[in-house]
Amino acid sequence: MEQTIFTGPNMAVVGISTVFVALTIIVTVVSIVARVLARNEGASVSPEAASAFAAAAEASTAQQSHVSRGSNDSADSDGNELLRRVAMAAYAYHLGRRVSVRANVAPSPWLRAGRQAQVNRTQSRG
Repeated sequence: MEQTIFTGPNMAVVGISTVFVALTIIVTVVSIVARVLARNEGASVSPEAASAFAAAAEASTAQQSHVSRGSNDSADSDGNELLRRVAMAAYAYHLGRRVSVRANVAPSPWLRAGRQAQVNRTQSRG
């Protein structure tokens, strides 16, 4: 039998080293893409998030004008103001990150028949 470079142990070493090199490249590319997306994330704001930010800004200016007109219970007012601002920021962040999922399309008659054939075949084996 002829000994060549394409024997079992040699090919195993080549295959394993190829997998680890590919994984290293993938990890590097994913980390670079994550950094780029993290930089660009603040630049793109959805219209819903922008309207939520605008509403939060209007509410804060209205609250500030109310506070400046003579409300002296500043400790309670500042706590409520901070809580309201945090809630509005969290809501705006949620609007920017929301994901919509479409409902599944009804299966075709062929798909239903194929599934039924698989179920019938597995029931007859048992």
